[in-house]
Amino acid sequence: MGWIRLKTLPNQEHRNPNSDRIVYWKIQDGFVWHQGRKLRNSDVDSFEIRPADHRFIGRDHRAIYHTWKEVTQADRHSFEVLGDNYFRDKTTGFFEFETSLRPLKGGSAGQFINLGGGYARDRSFGYYAGRPLRNCVAPMTLISVEADPVYARDNEHVYFDGVALKPVDVSQWSLFAHPGFSGDQERVYFGAKKLPRVDVQSWRHLSESYSRDDPRIYHWHHPLKGCDLDSWEPIDHHYSKDSNQVYYFGSIVEGADAASFTVDADGRAGDKDGMIEYGRRTNDETI
Repeated sequence: MGWIRLKTLPNQEHRNPNSDRIVYWKIQDGFVWHQGRKLRNSDVDSFEIRPADHRFIGRDHRAIYHTWKEVTQADRHSFEVLGDNYFRDKTTGFFEFETSLRPLKGGSAGQFINLGGGYARDRSFGYYAGRPLRNCVAPMTLISVEADPVYARDNEHVYFDGVALKPVDVSQWSLFAHPGFSGDQERVYFGAKKLPRVDVQSWRHLSESYSRDDPRIYHWHHPLKGCDLDSWEPIDHHYSKDSNQVYYFGSIVEGADAASFTVDADGRAGDKDGMIEYGRRTNDETI
């Protein structure tokens, strides 16, 4: 479903399907309104919206509108919605930045496409969330990684959430079976962060965000300092422990008693000496 004439909708309005109090578009007193603000120069009879896929975009016979503002740079007749907040017309690519629709830095729609997962490209730039990828010097080689669209790659870099993995051998890089982890023949990454001093040959995933190689255990990309490998165990809510100490994320919980430390189903943690919240001792009693 694409453009629909606003006048043809029941009561000549489009409401938030989850809240009747929010009216995105309506015709009232001879004007088009968006969320309580009047579009003074729009044409009521020709005004169209896209209720199925974009609640902030409208058009009349003359112009494109984003909320109550006319997008003066956009060509009404060639303007199209690409998804992931990307748009284009015959000359320009656009991105919706929170409360505004603005042209992309490349300033051209030449070979502009939405790659998915927030990534896009044109002849000038690769983009993530509408902003140029800093390390992308060959944008026409940029592709999304189909198995996990938070990743993309070009012929020189791999990107996670728009951040380049450094360093990386693109030709050898691959996703691992466990979400968030990837690597090449010499490195392992969690997200865009490289696990320091990791031994790739012995590295393996343990559970959730934990992994290990023969010398050490990691939470995300942080090694657990001084960890006793033989007695270490994950607990829950990003806590773990060995026979000597307790860890929260990748840091030691100072003063925690490992033998009595527990975490309940709601994430409340403590030991024989009292409560521990977000890895720090509190003044509360034990759980």
